[in-house]
Amino acid sequence: MTKNIVFIIFTLISQLVFSDLKAAELFCDASKVQNKDWSMDVKGYQQEDYKKILPIWLSKAEDGNPKYQFYTAKAYYFGKGVDKDLNKAVYWYKKSSEQGYPIAKNNLALMYADGEGVKKDTFLSFKLLCNAAIQNVTVAQNNIIGMLVESHNDSQAFKWINIALSNGSEYAKKYLAKLYMVGLIVDQDFEKAKEVYLDLYNSSESKETRATSALNIAHYYNVKNSDFEDKKAFEWYLIASKLGSGDAKYSIGSIYYDKKDYKHAFVWFQDAAKEG
Repeated sequence: MTKNIVFIIFTLISQLVFSDLKAAELFCDASKVQNKDWSMDVKGYQQEDYKKILPIWLSKAEDGNPKYQFYTAKAYYFGKGVDKDLNKAVYWYKKSSEQGYPIAKNNLALMYADGEGVKKDTFLSFKLLCNAAIQNVTVAQNNIIGMLVESHNDSQAFKWINIALSNGSEYAKKYLAKLYMVGLIVDQDFEKAKEVYLDLYNSSESKETRATSALNIAHYYNVKNSDFEDKKAFEWYLIASKLGSGDAKYSIGSIYYDKKDYKHAFVWFQDAAKEG
């Protein structure tokens, strides 16, 4: 009997949390996004010698500067220039967040989402992320997209994808390409998906992102079944393979295998296996 009561209470609490989160999703209004660029603040954290800079950050943090409270929190979180300390990370993230500093809200939200250094709180995590996203922190917008997609709130997710795209978010571009591929929220359109992947390939500084984009472009041409498209597919598979894509190497091996060129096929299959 007691077990049944506990289960019922747990179920009711879970339903209330879920309904609260759904309500929060609806009121996370993408139309209220502010026109503020936080990229220099994000870059300002990157240092060559954290041990040397941390006392300066800490002094400014103790004086109440929210940006340096954020930097100090992040240093404690990652153990940069100091021993890793989640309690101190939470303390300084909260101090910074309470002053409205949005990048700190994003990082604190992730700690609440995972229950890292704090009691797990999905609802509070979403509220903090939403607030940071509205203040135009791109990484928070990316995280909002992930949470909305996970909860199947596709229409809200698409609004935030467009906002993040305007900030040049690679994460949003990747999601948009996937949406075009599967026809979710938008009409299925392989041509548009290919264009997004081409944009990612040309603009990304990430080798992995460029490799994945090249691979998807190759797949696009590979299903066209014409001599021209086959050549284009092979070219893009080669590009992806040079960027370290094991899947691209396997695809090249398969092309040689289908042509009964087993010698070249074996070389490419062997190379693909090395990539794991």
